[in-house]
Amino acid sequence: LNESEIAAALNVSRTPVHEALKLLAKESLVEIIPSKETRVAKIDFQQIMDGLFIRVCLEPIMVERLMGQVSSSDTRRLQILLQSQQSAINSNDMDRYYQLDDEFHKLIFQLANKGRTFNLLNNLLNQYSRFRILHSQNCHYQDDAQASLDGHMQIFYAISIAKPLPEPSDLFFRRHVGRSIWIFPNLVERYPDYFCGYDAAEFDDALQTYLLFD
Repeated sequence: LNESEIAAALNVSRTPVHEALKLLAKESLVEIIPSKETRVAKIDFQQIMDGLFIRVCLEPIMVERLMGQVSSSDTRRLQILLQSQQSAINSNDMDRYYQLDDEFHKLIFQLANKGRTFNLLNNLLNQYSRFRILHSQNCHYQDDAQASLDGHMQIFYAISIAKPLPEPSDLFFRRHVGRSIWIFPNLVERYPDYFCGYDAAEFDDALQTYLLFD
């Protein structure tokens, strides 16, 4: 990444570009090697698993706290998000679905008065967002998105009318959160230069450690 070229392309000075790259480096999205180069950071498998592990631990608590406790107006906000998610799937707009997926989970945390917690968590999931975009470009993600939306519907019923989840909440969220991670080895094989922190021999152990899969 060349600061001068980026600045010229955006018609700005190098200063804002330099500051933007520093911020991206803090989020592990670029790697700055002093006096040498700035480059796009590789997708870090360990960071992905760390972020997903925290989600698996926190989201069941948020849903259990909210079961049957949300107002009719908040219930409507959740419904609108779910309807928009279905529209995104129907139009095969996966970028839009990703955005709405994040908004749905963010709203759950906000309704539980833990919006700041979600923001902190979301900063840990930058690597997962990159993986998910690559996943959608290489897989028939529409089916996976529909399964994800089905999970959102079950979460919605649990929150809005206190309908129990179809399985214990910890197991439900392990499956829901970790749904797409199984494709990781295939993507690493296809794009070996895009990733770091991944060991094929330890993949199953990583799932058990981070996502608690048996």
